[in-house]
Amino acid sequence: MPRLLLRRPSRRQVPARVASPSTKKSSGRSGFYWHFADRAELIAATLELWEQLATTETIDRIQSIPDPRERLTALAAGAYAGAA
Repeated sequence: MPRLLLRRPSRRQVPARVASPSTKKSSGRSGFYWHFADRAELIAATLELWEQLATTETIDRIQSIPDPRERLTALAAGAYAGAA
């Protein structure tokens, strides 16, 4: 279910109700509570997954750069790309 939230058009919009993400699948709310105690736990799991995916992508991207200075430059550029 965290992957479903990460595929949403705007990752800034988290469903206000537990039923929102579960309606995309046929499991309903009972399926949701099988995996998560509450909405906060779902959000925490989604953020953890996003962090893992973003970290892995960053590592994969900069690992292919042989020069350490260029690697550091690419890492810094990626970190500050969305900060404006």
